[in-house]
Amino acid sequence: MSYTDEMYTNMAIQANETGKVLYVVNGELELNEPDYYICTEGTNETDGTLNPEFGKPSKNQQIEELKAQLFELDQKRIRAVCEPELKDADDGGTWLEYYNFKILELRTKLGELQ
Repeated sequence: MSYTDEMYTNMAIQANETGKVLYVVNGELELNEPDYYICTEGTNETDGTLNPEFGKPSKNQQIEELKAQLFELDQKRIRAVCEPELKDADDGGTWLEYYNFKILELRTKLGELQ
């Protein structure tokens, strides 16, 4: 399809307003999310190949999420120290032991990302 300058400008404005990206997919203009397609290096031209990493949280996002989870578990662990009670009466496991184990798991994941 042949695009006029006005059509291209309108799509570029729409992309800017919505935070989307204007791609050239096999010669056709398309608005989509950033990093939706794998593009020719340094351009927004693509043959339509989808980016397999699209929608996955970035490494920094994963790190921040793990830190938030650690903070939440630390708060629960503090309470578990002050109010000791059993989590599982059958094996005698306490909430403190449970939270310590969960925190260890998250710190291991965090260490792998950093």
